Amino acid sequence: MAPGGIATPQVYAQLLCLYLLHNDMNNARYLWKRIPQAIKSANPELTALWAVGQRIWQRDFPGIYTAIAAFQWSENILPVMESLRARWGVWGKCFPKKIPGEQAGRNVCPAWAVSGVTTSAGSL
Repeated sequence: MAPGGIATPQVYAQLLCLYLLHNDMNNARYLWKRIPQAIKSANPELTALWAVGQRIWQRDFPGIYTAIAAFQWSENILPVMESLRARWGVWGKCFPKKIPGEQAGRNVCPAWAVSGVTTSAGSL
C-alpha cells in the first residue's frame, strides 16, 4: 500500500495511460478527478497525459497526435504513448500538425483514405 493511502505519481500516470490506451475514458476521467491536486501540479507528465485524454474525449484527432508528440515521455510511459500514437497516428498524418518547428501537414483525409485502415492496436 502507498504511504498514507495515496499512490505515487508514477502509479497514477501508468494507470491513466492504460485507461487511455484501452479507450476507457470514463475511468480515466474519474481517476483524474481522484488524483490529489498537489500531485497533479507537481507532475508535468500527468498533466500531459490528461491533455491527451481530453483530446481523445473530444474526438480531436489532430489534437491527440499533437499532444502525444508534444511531451518527452518517461521510460515507463513511452511504450504506451507509442501505441496510442500508432492508433491515432493515421489521423495525425491527415490533419495539419501543430507541433512547434514542423511545417503544416496535409488536409483532412477523405473517408476512402482511412476506411479499413488497421494498426497494431486494431481497426480504426
